[in-house]
Amino acid sequence: MLACFTLSGCSSGSSSNSSHLAYVATSSGIFAYRISDTGVPTTVFSAPFVLGRSPSSIVIAPSGLGYVADSLDNTISRVKIDTSSGALSEVLPRTTIAGSTPSFMVTDSSGGFLYVANQGSNDVESYSVGSDGSLTFASSASVASSPSGLVLSASDNLLFVSVPNFSSIYAFTVSSGALTPVAGSPFHVANGVASVARRSAERACEIAIWQYNIEEPSGECGGPNREVSVCGELCVNYDFDLRCEQHW
Repeated sequence: MLACFTLSGCSSGSSSNSSHLAYVATSSGIFAYRISDTGVPTTVFSAPFVLGRSPSSIVIAPSGLGYVADSLDNTISRVKIDTSSGALSEVLPRTTIAGSTPSFMVTDSSGGFLYVANQGSNDVESYSVGSDGSLTFASSASVASSPSGLVLSASDNLLFVSVPNFSSIYAFTVSSGALTPVAGSPFHVANGVASVARRSAERACEIAIWQYNIEEPSGECGGPNREVSVCGELCVNYDFDLRCEQHW
């Protein structure tokens, strides 16, 4: 079962309410939890919220709107969040995507673009976000097989997509939603790749690779069989046939 967590800031004047809400996309609907200051989750009373036939991913944009992908209907729903109750309410109409089986999503830091990884059509799509939160198709790019995750760089100009079936990371430059493959992409990961993630720290990125805990070193490459990092400088394990000289 596929589940994606998203935290939404929900400030409250009452100390009895948490400052965060967490939402989980499952095939049974969207579950919601209020998170206490100590990290203890409490189920939102009215959850789960039923949206479509099989929600596969949820992401909260900087605007506060939520977006829910449905892997069976091939749609993306806009949802408003009631920060007091945690309830979700859908804003129609839904957006029908160009590909199929949307499974993972991410927005850029400005909330101007939404990126969707489609496991059925083996591609990634970008959508521009209107002032009302509506989505307009902008671009797409193919990957070899079912993508398992995607993440943007800190500056929003690079998109990384994990493809476990080919043990690879696809990298794309991003400009106004247009996706262009980075030279040398895809990058093979010898020991298998599960997903991708990025730390919040400036110029720091992480790739989650089965048994590795990977962080960007300070301007240096790690030794053989040690570190993999992807940011302005691509510094990859020597065994992966990549070096640190490549700059984006």
